Amino acid sequence: MDTERLVSLIRPEVKSLAGYVAGKAPSGSYKRRIKLASNENLVINNSDVQRHIKRILSSPSLEYYPDSHQTRLREAVISFLEREGFSISPEQIVFGDGSGESLQMVMMAFVNPGDTVVIPEQSFSLYRTRAILAGARVVEVRRKNLWVDLDALKETAIQTRAKLVVFSNPDNPTSTTHGGDDLERFLRGIPPDVLVLLDEAYIHFANWRESGLHFVTRYPNLIIMHTLSKAFGLAALRVGFTVSHPILAEQMEKIRLPFNLGLLAQEGAWYRLTHPNRIWESVEIICRERKALIDFLEKEGRHPLPAGGNFVFCDFGPEYKRIVEYLENHGITVRSLGSFGYDPRFVRITVGGPRDMTYFKKIFLLAVREAGLP
Repeated sequence: MDTERLVSLIRPEVKSLAGYVAGKAPSGSYKRRIKLASNENLVINNSDVQRHIKRILSSPSLEYYPDSHQTRLREAVISFLEREGFSISPEQIVFGDGSGESLQMVMMAFVNPGDTVVIPEQSFSLYRTRAILAGARVVEVRRKNLWVDLDALKETAIQTRAKLVVFSNPDNPTSTTHGGDDLERFLRGIPPDVLVLLDEAYIHFANWRESGLHFVTRYPNLIIMHTLSKAFGLAALRVGFTVSHPILAEQMEKIRLPFNLGLLAQEGAWYRLTHPNRIWESVEIICRERKALIDFLEKEGRHPLPAGGNFVFCDFGPEYKRIVEYLENHGITVRSLGSFGYDPRFVRITVGGPRDMTYFKKIFLLAVREAGLP
């Protein structure tokens, strides 16, 4: 088969897509390596989770499939949320292999070819790509001073008779965050036959008590998406889940891949959820370092936005390439946001612990001096 005929077998929607661009990991032999490009939790100590997983690995039971119903993990999620003031029932939860699979299940279960999906412009790329693969028409809504414009999202959803609205809060990549009052005002204005998928990957670093979880009972068209990759520090295990009305969850369960969470993922997530102190200790440190980083960037004239996630959005200016390269040459990677559709001078910086942030600030100042900037 010649190349042209082989290419003709590919779906047009797939050919039109750009591949996912992951945050760059530090490379080279520099003695300090700090990855500030992927919004991982760089502070939490998960050694206790690792010890638990090693105990699981020592048992002679790896020939069996894991629990496809995720019973123990489901109970741990419910107990964790109850301790935090949220009342969720087992039939409202659907587990995914990270947020990516959760998003995919929403698209597969509810979006027909030709349906309209509304998203903010310059958002997490998977919102757009997964909608396109579902055959949807994607309408991207302009931001307001870089913030997600909830009023514009609502009006666009009504005008286009959308099937689904998707956005994150805190937003990725700007870290801007709407409070609970804003969210409820938005939800009140959305027609009941329009689904809303609210991605709360970073909510634990923000106004956690104002999570959209409070609104799932009042608004049956609302689906909340959570992940254990951020505040929980379990990005390597790939565990996410959605919370929604049981009728919606039942349909998503029909298309969830059997055994989509392996034994080690389930056990690691169970342990972290049932031993949560380290989560909140790391969140407290990150929020403190986030404020210090914002103060530093403001002082250096880099115009950081208010931040609710474990990362800060700012402007490195016209010399951004030289600054980013200098940082990389000293073992630090940050995320230049050209792949999100922004001018690449805009940068997203993951917030680490005190030692990492002290080093970042030191090298940033040297980079600015090297670039000859004021």
